[in-house]
Amino acid sequence: MKSDRALLHNQIRKGDQEAEYRSFVTHSVDQLRRAGFENRTVMNIIKFQCERFNGSGYPKGYSGNRIPFLASVAGIASEFDMLCNPREAGDTMAPSKATSRLYQTRGAAFAEDLVVEFFQSIGLYPAGTMVELTTSDQGMVVEQNSRARLAPRLAVFENRADKKDQTKYIFIDFKNEQQARERLHKFGQRRAYDVAKLAIVRDIEPDSFGLEYSLLENLIAWPFNAAASELVMSSPEQNSVSNRGFLSALKQRFVG
Repeated sequence: MKSDRALLHNQIRKGDQEAEYRSFVTHSVDQLRRAGFENRTVMNIIKFQCERFNGSGYPKGYSGNRIPFLASVAGIASEFDMLCNPREAGDTMAPSKATSRLYQTRGAAFAEDLVVEFFQSIGLYPAGTMVELTTSDQGMVVEQNSRARLAPRLAVFENRADKKDQTKYIFIDFKNEQQARERLHKFGQRRAYDVAKLAIVRDIEPDSFGLEYSLLENLIAWPFNAAASELVMSSPEQNSVSNRGFLSALKQRFVG
């Protein structure tokens, strides 16, 4: 199957265009079968991840418990990713807005209990979210604390002349607020002790933040339990921390 690339990026598709777009599911399954792929669990995820709890999905229009559990989970994750990183024309969406939009679909497009579990898993500010702190500093969530979802681990960028500097950053852990304040203070963030609560104020639209992809890879790849002397890092252009690919870095960090 070879679809018009413009079709994949259209926000509005009608009639034959929508039918052609939706056919990617069956074509993908057919290609896997021709290639000799036989894992039934994975095939069912691919076949049914576009189905919706209320029967409004495709290709079969299945609803409720007729949709395999793992396909439902994959559908929620795919929808969240599409909101944050749209394939169609349009601006990216901050994770907090994406979670709000996805929450509105509970009980309709997706089972309510699965939507709630998804949010509990990723936290209010998922890894990769650009944020602003009560100290006015800016940074990126790099890892969740499984027992404290509102206290993630962050990479905070150095501020120079009221502008963020991506060439230097430190890691802080909101779960240990006193230590986080000390690290921010040593890093030159003078408001570290001026605020009553060290916390995230808001997330920042990804497009406005302008984070380099190479830096994102570096932040995720770097072990969080680095020694204190290593807490001030340099950008990938100045420090060849890792030559691993992005997916390899994710596996190493979260799987081990």
